[in-house]
Amino acid sequence: MPRKRSFSKYIRDARIALGKSRQELADQIGVTYASIGFWETDWCRPTEKHLRALCKALKLSIPEAQELAYA
Repeated sequence: MPRKRSFSKYIRDARIALGKSRQELADQIGVTYASIGFWETDWCRPTEKHLRALCKALKLSIPEAQELAYA
């Protein structure tokens, strides 16, 4: 059975592919550097508002991100 894709890896890989640092992404969406770190290490999940901003900044599918984050 294939392993489920993780939300943390999904957003981290997207951020790196775009060449953004955690701080740059945090500044762009209005959160702290620590928030990005928490999301990328599965410590917690972003709110719906921040998830949408994250998807916009990283050019990700909102429905796919929601499924990974909240399923």
